[in-house]
Amino acid sequence: MGLRLPTVEKFLCCCELQTGVILVGVLSLLGALCGCLGSSIGLAASAFGTAAASGAFGQFNFTRQDASFSQDQREAFSNIGFTGGAQQVTTTVLAWTTAMMAILLIICIGYVVVASMLIHGARKGKPGLMMPWIVLTIISLLFNLIQLIGNLVNGYYNLVFSGLFGFLVGFYIFIVVWSHRKQLQGFQQGVPVPGKA
Repeated sequence: MGLRLPTVEKFLCCCELQTGVILVGVLSLLGALCGCLGSSIGLAASAFGTAAASGAFGQFNFTRQDASFSQDQREAFSNIGFTGGAQQVTTTVLAWTTAMMAILLIICIGYVVVASMLIHGARKGKPGLMMPWIVLTIISLLFNLIQLIGNLVNGYYNLVFSGLFGFLVGFYIFIVVWSHRKQLQGFQQGVPVPGKA
């Protein structure tokens, strides 16, 4: 016997599921577009900083050649695997930041695509287009749950409460999208759906 997820018939007890799913899609799309803008700016800044730190601009090298770290700073950097002089560590950190910003930009672009598919699937009654958003949300909820357990184990109770609230909101939104997908699948199979006569 498989796991059956709960379903709802209305979004926030007052709106049609389709309206709720479109609203979720639009908010996800806006968040992803803001993420694309922010990560693009961060990527450009870190790429420029990496090029400047490595001396790619020749005489316009923006890092101080005589810069040095204190003993505590050197130990902290060596503990996380960064060794060498100040300029080499700066270049390494900026290169790592550039790579992380590039990955974040790719993720945000993926969210733009997934949110667009969710909106289109809800508008046109195509449940298959909702699956990428559902899969991505399941992964996000699992990571959120792991983070919650980690915070609970480490005694970060203030983060547990805020994380639990975020998890519950995310799970409810997931249930709304799941319910609408099930509703659309019922329409396609000719099964009467409650509330839709």
